[in-house]
Amino acid sequence: MVGCSFCTSGTSCLACDGGYYLSSTSCAACSTITGCLICNGSSSCLTCTAGYYNVNLTCSQCSSVIEHCFQCHNDSSCIACESGYIITASGGCQAMQASSSGSTTTSGPAKLLFRTAYVNASVLRHSLSVSDKSAAYENVDSVDWINVAKIYI
Repeated sequence: MVGCSFCTSGTSCLACDGGYYLSSTSCAACSTITGCLICNGSSSCLTCTAGYYNVNLTCSQCSSVIEHCFQCHNDSSCIACESGYIITASGGCQAMQASSSGSTTTSGPAKLLFRTAYVNASVLRHSLSVSDKSAAYENVDSVDWINVAKIYI
């Protein structure tokens, strides 16, 4: 039986796997509740998937209450914003702004790419690339940040 972790026969289930709940003698998927990961009934969600938060045993989408929010704890506290946005002090999301030396501040998000790789068995190397509409900077870990790029929050 799908979703059944312990059964007494081929048609009778006593316990369900995660992501399922016991409905009579069979298991039903929690996915019937929008945004639900773990539930204990057809309308009672205990844990929501990423991008949703729990309100009175139902799941609400973060981005419907906090614009550009990817993951949140509640309707006023974002913990991860969509790509190109940063978390504000008040728990919202705002577009990143970048400028490079000799240019004006650009509107719209800058792109940050963080890479990690092993140089050998004991050395780990990190590199960061920053790009905006006017320029791109590679391996900025070895460049003078003050003269190359400023990131405003």
